[in-house]
Amino acid sequence: TLANRFLLALRIHFGHGRKKGRLSASIGIAFSPTDGTDPNTLLRKADAAMYSAKTEGGDRFHFASRSAILRDPKAISAVDIETALYNEEICLWYQPMISLRDRVVVGFETLVRWQKPDGELVGALPIINAIESARGDLEIRFGNWIIAKATQQISRWQQDNFPYDIHINISARHFLHPSFLQELHKVQLQNPQVCKALIVEITETAMLDDLERARRIMLRCQELGVRVAVDDFGTGYSSLTYLKYLPLNSLKIDRSFVMDLPHNQVDRDIISGIVSIAHALNLSVVAEGAENEGQLDTLRALGCDQLQGYVIRKPMPLEQVKPWLADYQHNNMIATTSFELKSPEINSLETKDRCASC
Repeated sequence: TLANRFLLALRIHFGHGRKKGRLSASIGIAFSPTDGTDPNTLLRKADAAMYSAKTEGGDRFHFASRSAILRDPKAISAVDIETALYNEEICLWYQPMISLRDRVVVGFETLVRWQKPDGELVGALPIINAIESARGDLEIRFGNWIIAKATQQISRWQQDNFPYDIHINISARHFLHPSFLQELHKVQLQNPQVCKALIVEITETAMLDDLERARRIMLRCQELGVRVAVDDFGTGYSSLTYLKYLPLNSLKIDRSFVMDLPHNQVDRDIISGIVSIAHALNLSVVAEGAENEGQLDTLRALGCDQLQGYVIRKPMPLEQVKPWLADYQHNNMIATTSFELKSPEINSLETKDRCASC
C-alpha cells in the first residue's frame, strides 16, 4: 500500500508541448528477517530489487525475495561498492603500455578491482555496472577517488625516480561534472609535475553529449598539464568533426579491430586509415587488446605508436609493477642486443626499406 502511494505521488507531469514529460519511480523493498538482518544486506537486496524494477520499465515496485536479479549470488550493487570503498577494499591494478618503436614501457593504465576479505577478486565490469546503475553521486565520488589514488601513486613514483605516465578512465558524467576539474586543480596546486604524468581516458559519449563544454574542459586540462585520450575509438560515432575540433592528445583503437589481426585485411585497412588521420591531426595512436606477437608486429607495421595488451602483460597489483618492469627491461635489452649482433643484414634491409618508403 505504501509503495503504491509513493508511485502515485511521484507521477509528476512537467514541461509543455514537445518538451512535456513525466517523472516516475522504481522501488525495491526488502524485509527483515526474510531478506537479511544487517543493514548492508537489506540495502543491497532492496537496491537489487529496485534495479530489477527499473529493467522492467520502471514505475513499479519489486520485493527483494521475489526479484529475478537476486538469482545471481555474485551480483553486486551500489551499496556493496559504498561499503567496499569505506573499508578500503577497492584498489587499482596496472597494465603496462609500450612504445612500438622500441618496446620500451611508457606508462600504465589503471583498472579497478575489489579485493574482498574472503580473498575473492572482483573485476572492473561488475563494479562499473553497479556504479552506473546507482542513483546519487556515487559515480562522481568514485571517479574522484580514482583521480586521488592515481595521482598519489604518480607522486610516489616520481619521488622514487620511476617516471611513468598513468592512464585513468573517467566516465562521461564525471568528465562533464564541475568536480572533475576541481580535483585536477587541487593536484596541480600540490604538485604540477604530477599532472604532467596523468592521462585521462574518456569515451566518445563524454564529448558528444556537449561538444563545446567538452572542449573547454580539455583546454583547461591542457593548461593544468593533463593529457586527454579517446578510449575505445571506432566503436561509437568516430566523427572526424570532433577529432578536428577538440584538443585531444591521443586515441586508443578498440580491441575489436585488433582481435583478428594480422589476417583480417578489413581491420588492417581500418587501422591504417585511423593511424593516417590521427597522425595528420598530431595525435598519437594506442592499440589495445593485443594478445600475440603477430598482432604486435602488424600494428607496428601499420604505424601505431603504442600498444597495450596481454602480449606484454595482464593487469597486475601495484606491488608487482616494479619487479615485473625490472625483468621486462632486462629481457628486452637481451633480445635487442641479440638481434643487433646476429642479424645486421636484417637491420640493413629495414633501413633500405624505410628510405625507399620515404
